Amino acid sequence: MNFMLASLFEWVFTASIMGSVLVLIIFATKKVLQNRLSPKWTYLLWMLLVLRLLLPWTPESSVSVFNLISVDRLPAFEAEQQQEAKQASSSASPVLTMPAAPSNEPTLQVAPQPTEASRLTSADYTGSQQGGISSISLMDVLPYIWLAGMAAVLAIVAYVNLRFSFSIRKEHASTDQRLQLLLQTCKEKLEIKRPVALVCTNRVTIATLSGIISPKLLLPPALVDKLTDDELEHLFLHELSHIKRGDIALNGLMNVLLAVHWFNPLLWYAYHSMREDQELACDAMALTRIPAEKTEAYGYTLIKLLEIAPRRAALSSTVNMTGSKKAIYKRIVMIKAFKRQTYKSTLLGLAVILVLSGCALTSSKVNVLESPEPVEANQNEQDDNQEQHEQVGQEEAEQELAEQIKQLATVWAEALKTRDGKPRYEMMSEQAKQKFEAEQIARSGEDWNFNIGSSSPWVVDYDIVLDGMTVTITYLTQTSQPATYNSQETVSFKLEHDELVVDDYTTAFEGRAVEQVPEQNEPDETGKISIFGTTPIAAYNEADVVTLSLNNQSYETAFHKAKFEPFGFYLPANMEERSLEDGNEWGYDLSRHHVTIGLYDTVVEDAELINEQLAIYKEYAGSEQRDQTIMDYFVFQHKGTNYLIRFLYWEEEQANALPLFLKFVETMRYVEQ
Repeated sequence: MNFMLASLFEWVFTASIMGSVLVLIIFATKKVLQNRLSPKWTYLLWMLLVLRLLLPWTPESSVSVFNLISVDRLPAFEAEQQQEAKQASSSASPVLTMPAAPSNEPTLQVAPQPTEASRLTSADYTGSQQGGISSISLMDVLPYIWLAGMAAVLAIVAYVNLRFSFSIRKEHASTDQRLQLLLQTCKEKLEIKRPVALVCTNRVTIATLSGIISPKLLLPPALVDKLTDDELEHLFLHELSHIKRGDIALNGLMNVLLAVHWFNPLLWYAYHSMREDQELACDAMALTRIPAEKTEAYGYTLIKLLEIAPRRAALSSTVNMTGSKKAIYKRIVMIKAFKRQTYKSTLLGLAVILVLSGCALTSSKVNVLESPEPVEANQNEQDDNQEQHEQVGQEEAEQELAEQIKQLATVWAEALKTRDGKPRYEMMSEQAKQKFEAEQIARSGEDWNFNIGSSSPWVVDYDIVLDGMTVTITYLTQTSQPATYNSQETVSFKLEHDELVVDDYTTAFEGRAVEQVPEQNEPDETGKISIFGTTPIAAYNEADVVTLSLNNQSYETAFHKAKFEPFGFYLPANMEERSLEDGNEWGYDLSRHHVTIGLYDTVVEDAELINEQLAIYKEYAGSEQRDQTIMDYFVFQHKGTNYLIRFLYWEEEQANALPLFLKFVETMRYVEQ
């Protein structure tokens, strides 16, 4: 057997074992950190595996995981085997030796009996000769089996990729100006200067990026016809992200490494997981190049591609945007929870990479047991460093926990301000939920809802004070007289399954009268505020970008103009719209609640009720209630014409519908006829 081939196979086998250990560490890290590690840094973990399989030598380290996990070398190959077999054979036979003193008779001297190890060595590596043919051990043929398998895998990979490359070589670039303009726009967003050919071809069923040196973006014509410009932009940004990140070249390198380690199924599975994380990383990069309000639309594009395009296995020289349903689900979850990169996530990613590099990209320390004193000194130094790191880490963890508690406390306080108890309920422990449900049943009966607080006095401001895991919230409330009061709540948090939840809450005091609001702030007829805010109704500008923010959520908006009036609103794009003879209505369920605007030339009849939440607006003209339905009226004048706004909603939906309607009116614009 060729000694160099044997040595090469031994190194590959050892590297494969060490790579497998690293794969298990990466999977464990992903499991522990879960969503705390951004897609970019999750994908970079696999670069450590590539380095582990490539490096012929790594530095020794006392913190290497291989100090704990022994990676034994393979048994010696042919040269050492033959020598051991020869020694075992000779030691098992009588040896004739001449004595030191002269003698006429030879002396028979028997060598020591062979040990169990030597008998095994002899049996395994030399065998017996029968019929003039010596047996061959498994260690003799393993390197050749490995070499044949590697050649076969490389041949298959090369054949499949070259056949695909030759099939598209004669395809011409698309001349569609719309597609070319979209592609150029996406390249500029990603700062890609190298040429990328756009080819429309029926040789693919889904958008596919092919080629390392001269990349081509392949599009099936049927797919182009089914996608809008925004959906094509999402697709282009994703595919071009692969170019930006150099994924095709990396996939090709990984395929070569898999051919070398073809016998290791764990590395094949790791490559499958790496490709899934690769797609997540490209999704994350694409999402950073589109407005935040279009993040959800990107997810719908992904779902649409899954529905209209069949899934095919990606070659090493190609990438595409689709995948298995399980992988698509993971990507949709990531897109829904996507956040822009922060310095905290960057520091976490760097820390994980450095820790894994120190543990898995190093070799075990040689002669650790033979030098106890230096090891003990190093251990003491490591203990000191570890203690310092733990102290710093604990301080950072406490600071981060305090920030999370403050954010949750803000959501808790805002819930009382909007009278919507659902956000509170969602952050409660099971015990706290039972307490909340009992309070709501006592308040509204068995058919309880999430309405909390009261319409008067209403919350106008609040202050939050943290004390460990306990928060004290002091509310400033006000009535329409006006009269001002203080209320105070104490909220206790705890960690439950590594998640912060509200363990208990109590009302310290409620309705303490405070000093009267200064007279200049009283909402009398001269001091009341306008429903339109501090600025008058502005002319509509198509370049305006308006985002409605309510209950810590941002709504994607679109401008809608009333059919016969020079007015319109920026409304959430998913609202229903109904055109009437005398105007339009907008709402999420037009039979339950909606807002209308129209001409006003008579007094509002039956508007005898006063909603104290709306009394601060000078345009407010009263309310009326019919059964379970409430109608609020606003009258205002613009450019010499009187207008009427009417809010209509079910009483039980007042806490949710009314703040949203007020936001709509604040964004009102007029359109010149």
